[in-house]
Amino acid sequence: ALWLLPYSLDERWKTPRLSLLLWPFHYVVGLYVCKYRRRLFGERSSFFCCDDVYYDQVRMQNWVAAHFGRHFVTNPSEVKANIEAAARHAEKTGVRVVCLGALNKAESINGGGDGVAKALGPNRRISLIHGNHLTAAAVVETVHQVFAGHDSVKL
Repeated sequence: ALWLLPYSLDERWKTPRLSLLLWPFHYVVGLYVCKYRRRLFGERSSFFCCDDVYYDQVRMQNWVAAHFGRHFVTNPSEVKANIEAAARHAEKTGVRVVCLGALNKAESINGGGDGVAKALGPNRRISLIHGNHLTAAAVVETVHQVFAGHDSVKL
């Protein structure tokens, strides 16, 4: 972790020795998160809500399907199953739009979102989008809120 050592642009970053000692523990935690947590505790344990905010009258939540980066290479089927479980849960709870964020960039995992759409079936009630649209909408909305009433701002 970068915060364990003072950082300087003059020297190359080196791995702290403490992190080498913790690596086996992180590996076991990652294995549990990827392979066994959903099997032991059900589909709802494979994701969690990390953010819950309101923009005017619109509620927006950020849900995380927790995986380490190596899982996208070593266990793509488990990652795909967890993402699909989160999408099914979202549909059951009445969510109207699911944004896949960076997950749609992993073509091998969900085919750019097509895998999630197929898993939900043809009668799905939610829309699937990727993070580019949501980011652009959030930026435009924030600019409108920050510069409301100023005549010099044009979008």
